[in-house]
Amino acid sequence: MTTYNKSKALSSHDIATVTIAGCFNNFLDGSQPNLTLRRGTPFPNKEDVERPTERFEILKISPVALRPTVNDLDRPSGDKLHAHLLLGETPIAQGEFGIILEANIDFSSSSPELARMKFPPLVAKVCRPRKYYKIPREAFYYEYLESLQGSVIPRYYGLFQVTIPEGVAFKYWPVEKSRIDSFELETYCEDSDDEDHIAYPRLLTLLLLELLGDPPSHRTTMDALESLKSQAFDMFSELSHFRIKHGNIHAHNIVMAAPRLPDFPNLPSPRHQRTYDWRLIDFSLARKTDIPEYVMLIEARECLDSWLDDVEMDIRIASTKE
Repeated sequence: MTTYNKSKALSSHDIATVTIAGCFNNFLDGSQPNLTLRRGTPFPNKEDVERPTERFEILKISPVALRPTVNDLDRPSGDKLHAHLLLGETPIAQGEFGIILEANIDFSSSSPELARMKFPPLVAKVCRPRKYYKIPREAFYYEYLESLQGSVIPRYYGLFQVTIPEGVAFKYWPVEKSRIDSFELETYCEDSDDEDHIAYPRLLTLLLLELLGDPPSHRTTMDALESLKSQAFDMFSELSHFRIKHGNIHAHNIVMAAPRLPDFPNLPSPRHQRTYDWRLIDFSLARKTDIPEYVMLIEARECLDSWLDDVEMDIRIASTKE
């Protein structure tokens, strides 16, 4: 039997299953079942590699191998753990593909070893009903970019999935009235003009990540904005070094790092050896690419300059109203 050192940090593959409590309603018998999600397999789409245009091929630019250089991190243990999660009542944030909820571990119902391991405060990114295929794709990039976790991207603790039984609804999803076998039920739905007649699985998918701070906004201090301006380009340079194109460079997808904890400091990045105060999130539109790095950085610079100027304008307008 494995003995756990109290200083051992939880790795991204240690948790095998998670149970979610108090989030499901059975409309047939009125019960509130707990469902257990099992670790899923991240996957990219088959068309996920973006190739150079003919103009770059003429220049005979050789692509860099699509593989990051992973640091010697604490590798997964042989034992697989179970976590019992209590999700927050109100979403921290919401996007097109998922909602972000605070995730607390109930140690009394989890694997005993989990209480002796170290991990930061957590959140769960939960898929929307018809977007179940987007989050495994995002998980692929969090795993692929393991060497950037804790420096450029959040620490990542796994992808988990479960098929929701008929007659059971997940309370964070919209519901509608329907009739099944003479019973009137409430089942989840989501308005969409192009998907109303497409069958999709009742699959709940979530990512377990470290809790981070807020994106830049009119409430951001000018000092924090200056730190972001000095760091953002290098952060995307770290990403492009591994031939990953983020695909959605936007102010909402770069957020403050978590408050520094002794066991989870900001780590130096693998390329520039910088410690950043911000993190890149939301890789649901990311792609591997053979496009030259300098081309990606030109695009990133244009996007960054545009929305950083917008954030600065919002901060200045807000300050004049105080």
